[in-house]
Amino acid sequence: MVPLTLKLQNFLAYQEAELDFRGFHLAVLIGENGAGKSTLLDAITWALWGRARVNSDDALIHLGFTDMEVEYTFGLQGNTHRVIRKRSKKGRGRSDLSLQVESGNGWHILTESNIKATQTKINQLMRLDYETFINSVFLLQGRADEFTTKSPGERKKILCDILGLSVYEIYEGRAKKRANESDKQVTIVEAKIKQIEEELTHQLQYQTELVASEQDVEKLSQQLQVVEKEQQELYEQHRAISDKQRQLNELRSRLGHDETNLAHMRETIAALQTKIKQYQTILGQESQIEQGLTELKQAQELVVDWERRLLEMSGLQNQRHALERELDAAKAKIEADLRGVTTTVNHLSPKVANIDAQQTQLAELEIQVNDLKILEQERTIQQNKYTELDKEIARLDEQRKKFEHEGKELKAKLAELQKAGSHCPVCKTPLNERHRAEAAAQFEHDIETKRADYQIIQKHEKELGKQKTVLKSDLDESSQKLIPLTQLQSRIAMLKQSLNEAQQATVQLAESQTQQIALKNQLVQQTFAQTTRAELGEVQNVLAALNYHREAHQQAKVTVQKLAHFEAKERTLGEVKQRLPEETANFEKEQNRLNRLEEQTATDRQKIAELEKETGQLPILSQRLAKANGEVAQWQRDERIARDKVAAAKQRLSYLVTLSNRRTEHEQELQKARYELGIYRELQVAFGKKGVQALLIESAIPEIELEANQLLGRMTDGRMNLRFETHREAKTGDNVIETLDIRIADELGTRDYDLFSGGEAFRINFAIRVAISKVLARRAGAQLQTLIIDEGFSSQDGAGRERMVEAINIIQHDFQKVIVITHLDELKDAFQTRIEVQKMEGGSRVTVR
Repeated sequence: MVPLTLKLQNFLAYQEAELDFRGFHLAVLIGENGAGKSTLLDAITWALWGRARVNSDDALIHLGFTDMEVEYTFGLQGNTHRVIRKRSKKGRGRSDLSLQVESGNGWHILTESNIKATQTKINQLMRLDYETFINSVFLLQGRADEFTTKSPGERKKILCDILGLSVYEIYEGRAKKRANESDKQVTIVEAKIKQIEEELTHQLQYQTELVASEQDVEKLSQQLQVVEKEQQELYEQHRAISDKQRQLNELRSRLGHDETNLAHMRETIAALQTKIKQYQTILGQESQIEQGLTELKQAQELVVDWERRLLEMSGLQNQRHALERELDAAKAKIEADLRGVTTTVNHLSPKVANIDAQQTQLAELEIQVNDLKILEQERTIQQNKYTELDKEIARLDEQRKKFEHEGKELKAKLAELQKAGSHCPVCKTPLNERHRAEAAAQFEHDIETKRADYQIIQKHEKELGKQKTVLKSDLDESSQKLIPLTQLQSRIAMLKQSLNEAQQATVQLAESQTQQIALKNQLVQQTFAQTTRAELGEVQNVLAALNYHREAHQQAKVTVQKLAHFEAKERTLGEVKQRLPEETANFEKEQNRLNRLEEQTATDRQKIAELEKETGQLPILSQRLAKANGEVAQWQRDERIARDKVAAAKQRLSYLVTLSNRRTEHEQELQKARYELGIYRELQVAFGKKGVQALLIESAIPEIELEANQLLGRMTDGRMNLRFETHREAKTGDNVIETLDIRIADELGTRDYDLFSGGEAFRINFAIRVAISKVLARRAGAQLQTLIIDEGFSSQDGAGRERMVEAINIIQHDFQKVIVITHLDELKDAFQTRIEVQKMEGGSRVTVR
């Protein structure tokens, strides 16, 4: 995540404020205590997670107001996102959260149906939550030790979240779900196999039932044959009389039908007579119909002509609309290009405008550096001189000690001489008083000479000591003056890089301004899309020449509608001419049919009387046949029941064969389910906290430890180092406990974190947190490309602050954006860009310098 812009409205110390992060890489956020420095970072965390240093949202609203809003725009994975979070304490209070992503057509809404769902989407997008954020790249004021002071379990949880290991918890859950499903499948299949085995125990019973049922079927089939023979004889007699009864019924039905037909025929003949008269009337209107058809045809031709013109006009209008859209699209493209070029000009102009100021500042800094380098050369000369003095003093000291030793030896010899008898204590020669006096005088002369030499050397040594003291003072003073040299050289390098970028921006700005003027001229002079404009003019000329009149077109349609009935009359006239001969023939045909049907009905009445006498015995015979049918049906039912029992027994035996085959299939299915259950149980353990997650944390710990120690060593001149312990022995037994303890050591040995001073503790926390952030940046888990350090410098002495600044300058290139927050004025010049916060009467104000 790289911050781009931050807009505040009525948020804590700010009524209205906007901060643009895009113009700098490393900056110091500075201001007095209580001015609202940390509030800017609270606004970021509140916008992203709805969390800040206070628990109540309403407490974040600027005093005297009821509504607040934070709009935060940031870059992530090549996309630009914007989060807008609002809060109102009117009534019962109301909150609102919006998530957007920038596309080619503007801002695209990603907001879900409710705040909770939208927050979940933001967490997924960021790949971390608030707690993980403030334990990695955001060293929050008063909570720099957030990671260090947490329990080992909580530290592991934070590292899991930061390293994106939550996905393995999802895999573990899936593996557990699959394992439970496989376990259920094993239970189900085992139950099915047990049920099949219980069913197979009835095989002998089903075979016995089959044999008994087959014997019953044999007996019932023999008896059924006897009663079916008697039934057949009665059926033959009944069928013969029934055939005559059927003939009688058919004749009666036909007679009734024929009588109905006679009535219909008489009605049809009368209708035909009426229709023939109507046809003859229509034939008399033929000339009137032809005149109406002529007028209708003329009106239809006129409608066709107007329809043709309308069709051509519609096509031309569509063409005109298309050309107008092309013209609008060309204009919109030029306007879009103009907006893009204008944005580039606005973005590059501030960089170009600062070239002179930066060159002036660079010249001033180079003068300071040159002066310091001259001082550094002078200090080298002084240092060499100091070394020579030190050597000379040491040589004189050795010589002085030598003279002192020799003087002591001479005094000892003189004392021995004075105590000696007749022989010299040195050369052992005979010694008289004259020789004794001469020797004593020589010893005393030598002693005085040594004393004089000793005093000369001692005086010279004191003079050199004074020179050394003065020179040491000069060296200390030079060293103090040379402290800013490294910082100035770093600032010069950054200024040169910035000037190089600004000079490149000058060329790009000139090109963009030229392009901007050209685009504006095209819009003003309308010189774009000339071909489209020409085509549009031609289409408009053709439309004018077409001369289409809607009223005349409509009037022609009305005329056609008024005369349209003549087409129907024409069709009717044609049908009449065609149908009149047919209807006349039908009339004669129907009259002949009527005569034949009247003769047929007379014959049928005579035949009916004869059949009624022959079918008188049918009711008695029907009763006997019904009784025989009942007996046959009963025997058939008994036989069918017996056969059903045979079929059921065979079916049950066949089903047992199927169950046996199915048991084999289920046994194979059970083996597969048990295999899958074992696989998923293993995966559940592998994806758990003691599996892959523990291995990944173990692999990340040495990398974090190395980064932390490198940074801690820079800040403490190699005095301090730390190590992470992931296992320790239990107090009882031989078990090993998984943990994440932090062991810290310095020149005094390994001590608990609580025993280090505030400044030392902050350096430890800073090193660990930055190490975590750098490892994350390399592993690209959560996209942490920004480092924010809120206070901590006040706990450091002068040397500690310098080392902190040096450490920040060293790690700055590992992040796209680094922001340091402090209230110490002496740190203003340590960083090129300053974000200054001032507490004003109407709310705090933020300015980038």
